[in-house]
Amino acid sequence: FSGLRIGFSLTLIGTVLGEMFASQRGLGSLLMSAIGLHNVENVLAAFAAGLACGASPESMRETVANFKGVEHRIEFVAEIKGQKIAQTSGGTPAYTQNGVWFIAWLITQRLQESINWASFTAAATASGDTMVGSPAEKKRILGLTLDNEQSVTQWISLLLGYTGCALWYDNGEWGITAETATYTAPFSVTEALMKDGEIDVQSRNVKNAPTVVRIWYTNTSAIPWREEYAEASLPGAGSTLPYLLSEVRMPAIQRHSHAYREAYEQLYDYQLGDLTASFVTRDQGLKIMPGDVFPITHSIGFSAKPFRCVSMPEPV
Repeated sequence: FSGLRIGFSLTLIGTVLGEMFASQRGLGSLLMSAIGLHNVENVLAAFAAGLACGASPESMRETVANFKGVEHRIEFVAEIKGQKIAQTSGGTPAYTQNGVWFIAWLITQRLQESINWASFTAAATASGDTMVGSPAEKKRILGLTLDNEQSVTQWISLLLGYTGCALWYDNGEWGITAETATYTAPFSVTEALMKDGEIDVQSRNVKNAPTVVRIWYTNTSAIPWREEYAEASLPGAGSTLPYLLSEVRMPAIQRHSHAYREAYEQLYDYQLGDLTASFVTRDQGLKIMPGDVFPITHSIGFSAKPFRCVSMPEPV
């Protein structure tokens, strides 16, 4: 195109769902499906070449409008708005990365059942606690997409695993308790609270428990997102201790630090959760809810031994 110079005066009007609108002097308005200002420059260069070769502006305008971009190269796939969730009874719904509030939404809006708002607020606060470090960050935040059809109870079960919480039901309301190492029950359990003073204790052989836990998570710090893992291991795993690996995929976790904490929590749950106790309690014991931590004192050898309530059958 020796000696031919073609120039444009362009005004960007705006974007709607990734489509760019531009006004060009002498050519009217132009609709682009490809996104990005660099593609505006590419289109102008293509227009210049096309005009120099005798192509009609109308045909080029139609081509540009229908060109969606090369697959996987800034390709517009979907607009995901997410679900706004109320975080108080009657509150204004808002976007959240706190899985506890999503559990509350599933129970109230999908199961149409009542919840104990005070317990959900406490659990959400614990889940969103800021961890000490540099930089400081919230303990648990999730990026979760419900990309397949499952029952509401299955999604709730999945979210409980992510949030480290336990559900309970009392007086017609669902409540929730965050896992903690501190006592949450209002009293100790002794033989006097057990039917006939009986307790069934099962001991698990921790020699067969994992010594290494690997959590696979979604690293969203760069595009494209990629699956990576964080790993926690007992000292001596693979040398003085056997190398017993447990791998868990938790794609809703998006930070290495979060996955690393989760790996250590699961590792020590395996190592320290070596005793299971079951007993029938009197009325006072019914105040203990799943998730509560409480001490058991019994003549079999327990002196204020801490336990966490993991399940509670219906009262008989």
